[in-house]
Amino acid sequence: MARVLLVEDNPDQLELRKAVLEHAGHTVEIASNLSEALERGEACEIVVMDVIPECSELIQRLDPGKRIIILTGREPHSLSFPRAVDALLLKPCPPRKLLDLIAQLCLLLLMAAGLFVRTLRNLEALDPGFRHEGVLLMTFDARGGGLRESALASFYQELLARFERLTGVKSASLSGNTPLSGGIWSGPVTVSGLQTPTEQSVHFNNVAPRFFETLGMPLLIGRDFTLRDQPGAPPVAIVNQAFVRRYFPVGRVLGERVSANSIGKDAEIVGVVEDAVSYTLREPAAPAVYIPYLQHPKRMGYTTFEVYAEGSLSHVASLMRDEVRTLLPELTRQVQVQTLTEQVHRSLAQERLLATLAGAFGALASLLAGIGLYGLLGYMVTRRSSEIGIRVALGARRFDVLWMVLRDAIALVVVGVFIGVPCAFAATRLIRGFLFGLGPDDPLTIASAVAMLLATALLAALLPARRAAKVDPIVALRCQ
Repeated sequence: MARVLLVEDNPDQLELRKAVLEHAGHTVEIASNLSEALERGEACEIVVMDVIPECSELIQRLDPGKRIIILTGREPHSLSFPRAVDALLLKPCPPRKLLDLIAQLCLLLLMAAGLFVRTLRNLEALDPGFRHEGVLLMTFDARGGGLRESALASFYQELLARFERLTGVKSASLSGNTPLSGGIWSGPVTVSGLQTPTEQSVHFNNVAPRFFETLGMPLLIGRDFTLRDQPGAPPVAIVNQAFVRRYFPVGRVLGERVSANSIGKDAEIVGVVEDAVSYTLREPAAPAVYIPYLQHPKRMGYTTFEVYAEGSLSHVASLMRDEVRTLLPELTRQVQVQTLTEQVHRSLAQERLLATLAGAFGALASLLAGIGLYGLLGYMVTRRSSEIGIRVALGARRFDVLWMVLRDAIALVVVGVFIGVPCAFAATRLIRGFLFGLGPDDPLTIASAVAMLLATALLAALLPARRAAKVDPIVALRCQ
């Protein structure tokens, strides 16, 4: 075997390369700079070095009879030296930067998915101010069944009475609009003879008796509408708390007058009901004025019946259809029946879609990051099998080898987190308008995204790490 001069200033590489050369039976001399290499190189037959700044000068000044081996990560034909050398092409390192970029993208998508999912949960957990479980909605326009407008009031009253008598029905009512249906009736209002600013519009709804009871909206003071609130009776109205806060912050409310072009002459406020959202869950309840359905026949037509029932809602819906078929068979095909819960869920269709898409892209990014990391670590274990064999032969424990591979995986995640979190902060601010109940810098969402990315990395690193821990030093060194 030969005497070899190893020119290396990296302690980690020095220890490994020296061990490999000594295992091969060579006598190894060490040099860390040009002067030491020139001094000790005379007594050595082979010189092993990296491509360093002093490389060309050292090659030129060494004895031409010595064999020189250059360790390089580039193709040998791309190198130029003063004389012929043996270039040993080291296997290039896998694209860590690409994996760092994938990890950052994965973190961004996981954060976006977490924000959208938590927004959806916040909206679903929000109290809308009305009851939607167990409430059926039947919508139609009786004029489509050939009924004249003069007969609408009696038809709706008769059908409502029939619904109230159905088995399982606890209360029933009807209205022009239902919460979160997508329809809204709004406009300016005059309060106690004073015209309010045009931009301060309020919501209107024409409802029948027991509407608030059916939807579980508590009447705070005053009375509900009754069947006596007919066209010839004094006009009355019920307002919500938001209306009271805006127009009557102090003083009494009952007995005050409210009017608007859409509801005609002054109506006396006879009750105050608790707030309930009407158009969207994202906005607080707007000031609202409720007027008696039967007192305004000109607004009859497209109508929704609300039925609060216990037991099987599908069975109650079938009974309701039978009653419509009995009174006006021509109307049967136009009837639309759904639950109020379905209507609430439909109002969150955009949020649910965003949460689903972001979650799917986050899962896909996690999968790609996991596959990429698995391939990288597997490749590194293969490249470093001889090094691992030497470490084990020199006394390294299996746990030390396992941790060495897992540490590389964690390092990639740490780099991705340190670079990705600030980028994610900037990117998620673009979706601030889609969030509800949290901000783009929500700490729980960030912590969850980082934890998921770390779990993905550890899971991807587990198989390569176990394979590295099982490397047989004798087999590895024999292959080397």
